[in-house]
Amino acid sequence: MSTALEGLPDLDADAGGGIVARRAVIRWGWRLFRREWRQQLLVLGLLTVAVAATIWGASVVTNAQLPPGYPTFGTGAAQVTLPGSDPQLAADIATIAGRWGSADLVEKQNITTGTGQPVQLRAESPHGHYSSPMLSLVSGTYPAGPGQVALTSQVAARYGAHVGGTWHAAGTTWQVTGIVQDPSNLADEFALVVPGQVTHPSQVVMLLGPAAAQEIGGGTVPGVPAAHVLLPTEQVSGVSPTVLILVVEVLGLAFIGLVSVASFSVMAQRRLRALGMLSAIGATERNVRLVMIAGGLVVGATAALAGAVLGLAAWITYAPTLQRGTRHVVDAAHLPWWAFAIGVVLAIVTSALASRRPGLRRWPRSRWWPRCPAAPRRPRRCTGLLCPASSFSRSASPAWR
Repeated sequence: MSTALEGLPDLDADAGGGIVARRAVIRWGWRLFRREWRQQLLVLGLLTVAVAATIWGASVVTNAQLPPGYPTFGTGAAQVTLPGSDPQLAADIATIAGRWGSADLVEKQNITTGTGQPVQLRAESPHGHYSSPMLSLVSGTYPAGPGQVALTSQVAARYGAHVGGTWHAAGTTWQVTGIVQDPSNLADEFALVVPGQVTHPSQVVMLLGPAAAQEIGGGTVPGVPAAHVLLPTEQVSGVSPTVLILVVEVLGLAFIGLVSVASFSVMAQRRLRALGMLSAIGATERNVRLVMIAGGLVVGATAALAGAVLGLAAWITYAPTLQRGTRHVVDAAHLPWWAFAIGVVLAIVTSALASRRPGLRRWPRSRWWPRCPAAPRRPRRCTGLLCPASSFSRSASPAWR
């Protein structure tokens, strides 16, 4: 029993190639990448550096600014400062608290320590309604009673104090219970005690809520002439620095895309015979194009993943240095994840578009595919004086004798 094949298969009958065909060429593109990834190191390296630089740069510009959770006034809407020399200090504090409700009180006093650098003794509640964001515990515990103190790291290092030890200042011996800091200003040096331990404050700060900020918007407190009012400055809205980083990445990816087009074109020329064989066994032009696009997607995804890991590692390593430079607490987990997602997607899309352009050309079928015999060429007839001249030249040639 024999089977006759009538004519050649129609390679362009199914424009889509079917799900099975697409799956097969995608797997083949993945195998080509695993075999030839060393030849694409330039594109991989450029895309990896672009993604890593975007993640690192967006992280730096986001955390270089003071976080909105740690403003100058804590969570308060207004700050009223009273001088310690105010003869009616207690009455003024009672007047302000009675008019606008409860307020967080911060008492400050400069004390001598026997050195050329005085230390500010600060009586403040670490669990205040408005002032709690202005304190954070590094180690140990907060002071809980008289005779206890918590120092900043600068003060503890200057006087050789440590948690569990003692600290002598202003004729008093204090028990050091912990190390504290102001997250919004790491350069702030002070010694924290419980409220009521500052007997002669040089300055008293009161943190008030939104109602007080609306009523004393003019900068003065009625009935309290010694009060000095400060309101938070409004932040001017503008273009986010993270957006500028993404714009720079787009410009860089445009250049990388041009380099990638040249690289994928070279790869396509090296795969010319393989692509021809794929076309010969029935693959459509869309299937052949899908091989190149699949390779570009794999390159882009690999570079994006490597760049994301490299960028996050660089950011985690650089975060302590940034914290020392900005002098405020930097949260390494406070990151613009939306910008990271956009940067990764842009890298993958750039690689896919760069690989798609070489796939738009028509790839020749293999010479091993049986083709119909070419039509016979028509003999050329000579007219006029060409034929006698041609006959004479042949007869005169020694090869025709």
